[in-house]
Amino acid sequence: MPDNDDYQYIRKTYPEYLSACVAFLSYPHSAQEEEELEASLRTCTCSRTRGTSQGLLHRLHTFEVAHQFALEDFVQSLIRHLAGIIENAVRTKTLGSTTALSGLKRHRKKYAGNALWPVDTSQLIPHGLEQSIKGYAEAFRRCPLDRFHDGLLLVTQLLGICGRVIIPPLLQALPEFPLRISGLANALCRERVATRGALIDFDVELSWACTLVIIMDFCRTLMALGQWNPTDIALFVRVSAPYQGTKMSIGLLWACHNILNHLPLFQEGTTYFTDYYFNELVMTFARYGAAFYPHRLPEDTTAYHDAILVVHKDVTEKFEDPLTAVWEGLVWMSMIRRCCAPECPETFVTAQRTFARCAGCGIPRYCSRECQKLAWKHGTFPHKDVCAKLRMLRDRKNLPKDQALTKNLRMPFINACKADVELTALAQECWGHLQDMMKARVQSVPEAFKAFETKLASRAEPAQK
Repeated sequence: MPDNDDYQYIRKTYPEYLSACVAFLSYPHSAQEEEELEASLRTCTCSRTRGTSQGLLHRLHTFEVAHQFALEDFVQSLIRHLAGIIENAVRTKTLGSTTALSGLKRHRKKYAGNALWPVDTSQLIPHGLEQSIKGYAEAFRRCPLDRFHDGLLLVTQLLGICGRVIIPPLLQALPEFPLRISGLANALCRERVATRGALIDFDVELSWACTLVIIMDFCRTLMALGQWNPTDIALFVRVSAPYQGTKMSIGLLWACHNILNHLPLFQEGTTYFTDYYFNELVMTFARYGAAFYPHRLPEDTTAYHDAILVVHKDVTEKFEDPLTAVWEGLVWMSMIRRCCAPECPETFVTAQRTFARCAGCGIPRYCSRECQKLAWKHGTFPHKDVCAKLRMLRDRKNLPKDQALTKNLRMPFINACKADVELTALAQECWGHLQDMMKARVQSVPEAFKAFETKLASRAEPAQK
């Protein structure tokens, strides 16, 4: 994973240069343009005059490479560079606009006088959504399957900033994208098998760990965005290929399963993969696998890793407890970054602003008065039926208003409900409403998934590079 202390300096000093890099990488070039670029990159036009750059030019011109510099090399370098730049913006929480994931603008006041690049999501999508994502997709095709981690890191950051709106055009332009993630995981596992018993350099161990972290970060971001629209998760999980007369699942669930099967090998003869780090990796991939498990194909007969099945069983049993379930429902509502009116697609990113919460209970968010009225009198789960109950539940337990509920509040909430029969009944009534909303969201997956699958199938096949 790129990690450079100079990234923040570059973001501050060279915003025009970074915008130009994004504009080039996200532009869908024609075949003729690519030929011209290829020829241009193979021709050196560097000035040989003396100056401060002479030493650097000498190093560049004497650097031994395995093959002649080509467009693929340039694009792959640019992907890695921008992935590191944008990852720095996300990690340091110094983004200047409303983002899909929360908590990415912590220092915006500190940099108000000199905002760091990117100051707006449009700088990452300079040619419009569809064209820009198409350009990115063409660039990702130039990444070898076993070196796709930089492209995956870049997509993860774009998802966190721009939100799920990039998923449909990405899968239309690059339908094999989910397979590339599974391929990256499989290539990593195969590399570890091939090097088993050999002396492993620490830098190699570190590169393995970075690849695992990049895959984990993508899973985390997808899960966070998929809390409201699980179709996004299904598109990355319900991926299959013919195998011995049947269909074999090879999506994100299989990737987690494959990594878990090979993780013990990463501890053999290595120093970086300590017991603590190993256990963290096992639990993390087991949790994501368990979260993906309900979205698997109905005909999927894969015997998934025991850790995935154990965590899935544990989560299922917890949700059978109504008090735990209502707490999870309240957490879900407190973290939503989109309009809670069932039919409204607006998000914080699309509107470039936060939405006000219900004035009555202070829990769901709405983008407009019209959406709030729609939700209030909704035919299936009208908010008016539970608004006063949710407010009473929140006030009696002193739950914070207008902020996400944290883990430290979970057990006090559950214990208080268990000690008060009236509070328990109130919580169960509220959960019934939240459960209806969540069920409607989950049950819409097959229909939405099939519709999107049909749309993908009807598109023209992308040109092979």
